[in-house]
Amino acid sequence: MGRHVAIISALALFLLSCTTANPQFAACASSNIVLMPHHLIVKPYIDEMYKVLTAQRPSKIIIISPDHFYHGSTAVSTPDEVEHGFTIHRNLALQYFGKLPIEGYMIRIDARESDLIAIAEKLSKEKALFIFSIDFSHYLEGKIARIHDLMSRDVMESRTVVDAKNLEVDSPGSVEVMLRLLELLNERMMVYKNTNPSLDAGIETFTNTTHFFGCSERSSPIPRQLKTTMYFEHPREWYLGKTMEDRYLYGYDETV
Repeated sequence: MGRHVAIISALALFLLSCTTANPQFAACASSNIVLMPHHLIVKPYIDEMYKVLTAQRPSKIIIISPDHFYHGSTAVSTPDEVEHGFTIHRNLALQYFGKLPIEGYMIRIDARESDLIAIAEKLSKEKALFIFSIDFSHYLEGKIARIHDLMSRDVMESRTVVDAKNLEVDSPGSVEVMLRLLELLNERMMVYKNTNPSLDAGIETFTNTTHFFGCSERSSPIPRQLKTTMYFEHPREWYLGKTMEDRYLYGYDETV
């Protein structure tokens, strides 16, 4: 019971911090590639981003989402109504932009590199506002999630495609497609907000999920600034499949 009360308290404090936010995404008003979560605990920030984006008049919106439930018949497929990573942003896009063409793609966790290259090249030929619907670190204490998020931010802002597959995120393939698309369009990703409910509320909980808000700009990426290492008592493979804490094992440059 005490743990449930702590979790509820953490969520209440975090939601209060969301509702008192000031507009902060002004630089995204003209961006054509946007990164947002589909976790509605941060809906006030998502709404804030959409309000900024309405300065645009896109002819089409394309939403790239994980395939959470493996409903796609192929590694990259069109989304169905069960895939909340797509439907949440589809509905918000209709709310803020009115009726306009909205397309989507779901990316499975087992997508091959050739699949990701192909969809990035296809997207690069489209004239659209691209919304990448991605949630980041899951089921980790806030301090551990923070390390994973630092790496994710470093990889995204440096546009280091080769390291995208190592990130602790619900869809590494979606991140890789985003970075490849940025590369093809000669743009870079700028992160403007990273939330971590456990740390933001000051209460640790394993139900933690972190979020990034970012958008593209015409600029060369910066070199990577961070290197992360995890040390293990046993070989890394010894730990796999044994506990929920398997997620600790991802999101590092190297393990020793």
